[in-house]
Amino acid sequence: MNNQVIILLKKEWTEALREYKLLWLPLVFIAIGILQPVTMKLLPLMIGETSGLILDPNAPIPTGNEIFSGVFGQLNQLGIMMIALTLMGCIVKEEKSGILDILFSKPIRTGQYLASKYMSSMALLWFSCFVGSWAGVYYTNIYYSPVDTVLYLQAMLLYSFWFLFLISLGVTASAIANTQIQAAGLTILIPAILLILANIPDPRLAVLLPSGLSQKAVITVTAGALPVHWYWNVFVTIVLTAGLWMLAYWRMRYKRRG
Repeated sequence: MNNQVIILLKKEWTEALREYKLLWLPLVFIAIGILQPVTMKLLPLMIGETSGLILDPNAPIPTGNEIFSGVFGQLNQLGIMMIALTLMGCIVKEEKSGILDILFSKPIRTGQYLASKYMSSMALLWFSCFVGSWAGVYYTNIYYSPVDTVLYLQAMLLYSFWFLFLISLGVTASAIANTQIQAAGLTILIPAILLILANIPDPRLAVLLPSGLSQKAVITVTAGALPVHWYWNVFVTIVLTAGLWMLAYWRMRYKRRG
């Protein structure tokens, strides 16, 4: 890592501190993480009180692993929205304000600038996601049976590649879009389409779609074992993530020449 990237990373972390992202982003993801176990615990009580229905006392109680698997669904909804809101202006805003012109008037290359954006965004958002998921485990352990730690770590490893793909998409969208609204729209719309396609029972799509890793994370927790061909899904996701980086690099170089 050269000196220019380190200087740009310091700039990113200074902005994150100034905007209190190191505080509120983890707190938001903690709220997302605990939403599933808390809701599942309180929902039967709320239904019984409001409708007067008598719940079956013999109904099977879901296991901690089954409850926690729903956390990935919350992350796929609220987590993606947070990625979009956090990253939609990370590049296009600096481009419109003239900060990019100032930066590139110095000995800074496009690749160095993008590397600082990807690295800082991935570190901050992935850390927030991990803290939020662990909060989900903590509250699931309180209200239900304990979540298997090994299965949790395996599932989070799979989900991390999907989440890092989403972060890369957010940064790339901000690099290629003309407005922050466009960047946010791309960051939300593309994952939504990928998640819908992942529900199609096709083994080829299960390997080729990055969103398949989200499903595999759920299967890992609930079924107690890693799904078949998970490694190919990880490999394809890494390749597509690298493709997003190349697209952002090409687009920024094209904009600068224009």
